[in-house]
Amino acid sequence: MTSTPTSLISLRQAGKVYRSGRLHFEALREVNLEVAPGDYLAILGPSGSGKSTLMNIIGCLDRPTSGHYFFEGHDVSELTDDGLAMLRNRRIGFVFQSFNLLPRLDILENVELPLIYQGVSRRERRELALAQLEVVGLADWRRHLPTEISGGQKQRVAIARALVTRPGLLLADEPTGNLDSRSAADIMEVLEEIHQAGRTVILITHDAQVAARARRQVHIIDGHLTERPVGARPVGERPVAEETA
Repeated sequence: MTSTPTSLISLRQAGKVYRSGRLHFEALREVNLEVAPGDYLAILGPSGSGKSTLMNIIGCLDRPTSGHYFFEGHDVSELTDDGLAMLRNRRIGFVFQSFNLLPRLDILENVELPLIYQGVSRRERRELALAQLEVVGLADWRRHLPTEISGGQKQRVAIARALVTRPGLLLADEPTGNLDSRSAADIMEVLEEIHQAGRTVILITHDAQVAARARRQVHIIDGHLTERPVGARPVGERPVAEETA
C-alpha cells in the first residue's frame, strides 16, 4: 500500500488497541486522515476521546496496531525504533502544554538542545537558536532562565525549540492549556504566523475556540474521527438562539 502523493500525513483505517492481560481497550477505530504540506489542522475532542493517542501516532511516538500510517510517503510500520527516533528528531517539532523546558539552562540553551542531539556545531546551533528566538520575539531574553519568564514566554521558547531543526510538521498538544486568555491569544497568533510562513501545523485541543483558529477541524470522540467545516458546532452544542431563548 502506498500513500497519497500530495500528502504529508496519511492515515488509512488506523486503529490502536491497548491490551492488559485479557482486557483490551480500543482507543482509535479505523481512522482515516490526510494532511497536505502547509495545512493547519485542529484535532478537537474531550478528555478520553482518543486525541492523545492520535497525537502519539502522528508524532511517531507510538504505532497503530492496525491499518497504516504514512509520513512523507513512508510507511511508519516499516521503520525501526531508531528510524522512528530519527524521523521525530528531524521532521517533527513538538510543543506541549507543560513547556518541558530545563530549568537550569537559559532560554538560548533550551532552544539549542535538539541541535546538540543532531551533532550540529556550537557556532551553528547558536546562530540557528537565536534566529528562532527572533521569530518568537524573545531574542533579548536569551540569557534568562525559564523561572524568570512568564508562561506565555515559556511557550514561545518551546515553539522556538520545536522549530529550530526546521521540521516539516509542528505538532502542538494543548499549547494554550496552562496559559491565561491573553497569553493564549498571543500563542495562537504565533502559530498562525508559523502557518502563514508555510509550515504544516497540527493542533490538538479540547477547546472549540482554540480549534476555530485553524483552517481545518476534525472532531474525535470514542476513537472515531469526523471532519467538520470550520465554524460548525461541536457535537452536542446548542445554537446560540436556543441558549438565550
